[in-house]
Amino acid sequence: ERAKMAQGAQRVIATLWPVDDRGSAAFMREFYQHLTATGNVANALQQAQTALRRSRHFRHPKFWAPYVLYSATQSPTIKFSSSRAGLSGR
Repeated sequence: ERAKMAQGAQRVIATLWPVDDRGSAAFMREFYQHLTATGNVANALQQAQTALRRSRHFRHPKFWAPYVLYSATQSPTIKFSSSRAGLSGR
């Protein structure tokens, strides 16, 4: 995480322990759905964790608890470029 931020990343979502592939895919679907809807990284993280906690298959904390946000900025939001699907939150 520190290395990515040292290279210029403003925000990094990382895991505290190895995660299950299916759980990670479910988490990322939820995360990016909320992120693209609101642009708020912290809120998208929280909403994705809540969605997994409520799911039948991924409610155990091992699936949703390892995700953490490291941020080099106080701003919780990012802006998306309308011309591409990538993030332009730097």
